[in-house]
Amino acid sequence: MSVQAHDMTWADYAAVLRRRWRLTVLTMALIALGSIYIAYTLPAVYESSATILIEQQGIPPEYVQTTVNAYAEELLQGIHQRVLAAPNVADLMERLDLYPEDRGVLPEEDLVTLFRDSTVLTPQNVTTVHSRTGRETIVTFGFQVTFQYPDAVKARDVVQELAGLYVAQNAAVRSEAAARTTAFLDTETIQLQDKLAEIAGRIAEFKERHANNLPEHQGTNLATWERARTELMDVDSRLGGRIVHEAARE
Repeated sequence: MSVQAHDMTWADYAAVLRRRWRLTVLTMALIALGSIYIAYTLPAVYESSATILIEQQGIPPEYVQTTVNAYAEELLQGIHQRVLAAPNVADLMERLDLYPEDRGVLPEEDLVTLFRDSTVLTPQNVTTVHSRTGRETIVTFGFQVTFQYPDAVKARDVVQELAGLYVAQNAAVRSEAAARTTAFLDTETIQLQDKLAEIAGRIAEFKERHANNLPEHQGTNLATWERARTELMDVDSRLGGRIVHEAARE
């Protein structure tokens, strides 16, 4: 006895549903009831976000060629770590009364981790075409900070506080970078001035040792040589004439 397999048709599927419609309806009803139960029993979570624009560099790219996009993302990560430092997070939770049910129950480190997990930093990028090369370039023009919390008002307040912290930390980082750059340029300026002073001293010493052999004295030297040659010829001429005169007298 052999059983031959055949492809199922729409009529076959309809026949199966007619035979098992009670089981199908029961399954769909259970899924719907479970979804409704989960939707009404799970706590509501609100998400608030703010977009912060990055101030573009003041120096034109023709003069300073840098990997601006990579630097911007690296800078954002550094600022993000500063903003979400444990003291800042603890201060925010205290002032805005966050996680009141868990405070006093969970360690502060766990609350800080919960806060960080609810905070997301997303770079905002745009694709542009470089004016000189014509190549497409991804430019980071800002970033979006998002916070999730069961209370909509507190979620909004946290985002506002975080936005202020990001702006303040960005200003602090830029000031530190400017101070480091200024210190570097001052050091380089002093080194260049010392080098120039050394070169100037060596030039003055060389001129003093070769005062009469310098190119700027060539005209004077030639004039002196010409006068000496003329005087020598005059003396030689007079000396020759005297010799002839003495010979004539003898």
